Amino acid sequence: MIEHVVGLWRTIFEYDVDPYDDFFDLGGTAADAVLTSALASRQFGVELPLSTVFDYPTAHEFAAVLTERTPVRDGRRLAG
Repeated sequence: MIEHVVGLWRTIFEYDVDPYDDFFDLGGTAADAVLTSALASRQFGVELPLSTVFDYPTAHEFAAVLTERTPVRDGRRLAG
């Protein structure tokens, strides 16, 4: 899951990010956070509050939340 989140963040920032970089230290704005939550919700089929990036600002933390909330099918988590 972490690879998917890092890939999503690369799309937002257009450069490499480390899983432990803080979203806002990377230059993320509130609008970027809303976009990130919306894209992740769509990609992984989960409902995420728009505040998720604010509450879990590293890709590592964000991925943990997605892992908890991503549906399991046939014993495997769906990963967009």
